[in-house]
Amino acid sequence: PSPGARTGFVFICPGRHEANRGYPCAAGTGANLNRVLAVLGNTESFGLRWMLSLDRDYLADYHLHMDDLDAQIAELGLLVADDAEQLARVEQVAALAAERRVWNDETTRGTKALLEAGDLAGAAAHPRQRVAAGTGGRLSQQVRATLDAVIVAESEQRRERDAAMAARLAETNRTVVIANALALVAGLIGFLATWQSRKAWARERDLAIAKERAEAASQQKSLFLAT
Repeated sequence: PSPGARTGFVFICPGRHEANRGYPCAAGTGANLNRVLAVLGNTESFGLRWMLSLDRDYLADYHLHMDDLDAQIAELGLLVADDAEQLARVEQVAALAAERRVWNDETTRGTKALLEAGDLAGAAAHPRQRVAAGTGGRLSQQVRATLDAVIVAESEQRRERDAAMAARLAETNRTVVIANALALVAGLIGFLATWQSRKAWARERDLAIAKERAEAASQQKSLFLAT
């Protein structure tokens, strides 16, 4: 590097969630959104299997995935807690998921009641009638639509963050270039000043030597004349 040049560094200070997770919040939000969508698909799949087959194993799996969905939505809320608009969307997702769970539980209770009453045909028809009414499907679509809005907003925020970071890096690069240029100029000025000083010193030394020689020659001449 040039004399006096300095290297600039850009540090990104993580938030509390980024520090805990070990990677940027944008990456954490994206990963969590993927998990929410995957678990949501599992709840829909196992819920539908239970309603169509009345197999209690499917019902147990459905409840496990619903608990997981609630946990993933809660974690997503923590990740976007500093963004009021995103937090409002996640809270809406949580409310819709809760409403959907209530609808599924009502369907399950009605089906179980018919089974306990010995009405197998009614128990088989009840969940199908509930599904055909469209309430469960509408709630699932609303959950997905709201999650899509979260994804779109997060993508836009990430583009804005990337653009801002690129601008900061460009500014830092300009600062480093200017600093290097100034350091180079300062080094050149220092070199010229040193060269001029050495040149002046050499000139003074030559004058002193010439003066000493002149004085010696004058003394010798005076001595010769006196002799």
